[in-house]
Amino acid sequence: VVNYRFITKTAKSLNVKSSQAHVFGSIIPTSLATWNSPSRLTINSSTMSKTRESHKIQRTLCIGLGGTGRDVLMQIRRLIIDRYGKLDALPVVSFVHIDADKGAGNLSGLRTGSTYRGENILLTPAERVISTMKSQEIDELIRGLEQRGELDRRSPYEHIGRWLPPQLIRNVTAIEDGAGGIRPVGRLSFFHNYQKIKEVIQAAEYRTRRHEQTLMERGLIVEPGLNIFVVGSLCGGTGSGMFLDVAYSLRQAYGDIKNQLIGYWIVSPELYGNTPSMNANTYAALKELNHYAASNTRFQACYDPQHLVNIDSERPPFDFTYIVSNKTASDYKINDKDKLCNVIAHKIFLDFGDELTTVIKSQKDNFKDKLTRLDNHPRRNVQRYLTFGLAKVYVPQDRIIQ
Repeated sequence: VVNYRFITKTAKSLNVKSSQAHVFGSIIPTSLATWNSPSRLTINSSTMSKTRESHKIQRTLCIGLGGTGRDVLMQIRRLIIDRYGKLDALPVVSFVHIDADKGAGNLSGLRTGSTYRGENILLTPAERVISTMKSQEIDELIRGLEQRGELDRRSPYEHIGRWLPPQLIRNVTAIEDGAGGIRPVGRLSFFHNYQKIKEVIQAAEYRTRRHEQTLMERGLIVEPGLNIFVVGSLCGGTGSGMFLDVAYSLRQAYGDIKNQLIGYWIVSPELYGNTPSMNANTYAALKELNHYAASNTRFQACYDPQHLVNIDSERPPFDFTYIVSNKTASDYKINDKDKLCNVIAHKIFLDFGDELTTVIKSQKDNFKDKLTRLDNHPRRNVQRYLTFGLAKVYVPQDRIIQ
C-alpha cells in the first residue's frame, strides 16, 4: 500500500542558473492530505473514494532514449507488475527503447537483473530500436557530404548535409557503442534509422488498441486519446541529440488534439561524470528546446527524401515538459542516477496507471493557460516548463501480516 504526496509547479522560464527545475524523492511520515496551494495536487478521502469507483486509463506509449531512458522504462515496468500483477495485465501500455548502443538491448539497468517477481522484464526485440551505423555507412556518408557540390543531380545526403558538416564526424569510425557524448552523432543515428524507428513506434502504438472490452471487465475504463511519454537525459549524445527530432516525428504522426506528448529530461551532468562536454550538451539542448518552445518559431527537417518525409511545424515540441535536476532549492540531493530514474518512473506511472491518475490529469490540465504566458523579463521568455516533487509512504503489508 502506497500513499503519495505530490507537487507539480510551473517554472518561471528556462534559465539554467535561476529557474532550473528540481526533483526530490524523500520518504516522509504523512498520510494523504489536503494541500491548500492552488498549484499543488489536492487529495482527500472523498477524492480517493471517487477514483476507486471509476478507474480510468488512456492508451499510453512510453519511449526511452539512451541508457537513461531504458532505466526509466524498466522501473515503470516494475511498477506495473507491482500494481497489476503482470506486465500484460495492462495491454494499453506499450514501450519503445531507442539507443545507438548495440549492446543496450541485453541489459535491464536494474540491480535485480532481468527478472522481477518471477517475470522477465527485459524489453523484447519488438520494443527496441538499435540506431547504429556501420563503418562502411559512415564512410559513404562522409564521401557523399564532401561531394554534394560536385554532383549534377541532388545529393541523396542533402537532407543531412543541411545541418551536419562532414568534418564533424571525420573521427567517427562507426556508431555502435552509443553516440560517444556527441550530440550531432546522436541526431545522425536518428536520421539514418528513421524508417526503422517509425515502424517500431507504429507497431507499439498499434499494440495498445482494441483492449477496451477486456479491461472493462476488470473495472478499467479506456478513455479516448493517447499519452506519449518521452524520457531521457540531455547530458549525453543520444538523448540530447535526437530528442527534438523524436518529438516532432511524434507530433506529425500523433498530433490529434486528444493526444498528449510529455517529455521528462534529466539536466544534471554531475550524475554522468560532470565533464565539460556534458555541461555543453545540456546547455545546447536546453537552448534549442527553449527556442522551439517559443512562439513564432518553426521546426523543419527532412528525414527521408525518397519517401518525402518532411516536417514543418510551429508547435512546441511537447505539450508538457518536465526538466529534472537531482537537487532541490534546499540543496537536498539525489546522488545516484538510478534513484532519480526511479523517481521519474513513479511520476510517469502516476500519470497513466494509478488510481490518482484522473485527479492528477485534471490538475495538470489547469496548468495549460500558465504555460502559454511570458515572464516579466525584458526579453519575455516562455514558461513552458514544469517540475515536480514526489514523496511516498510505504505500508509494508506483507511484513505486518507476518
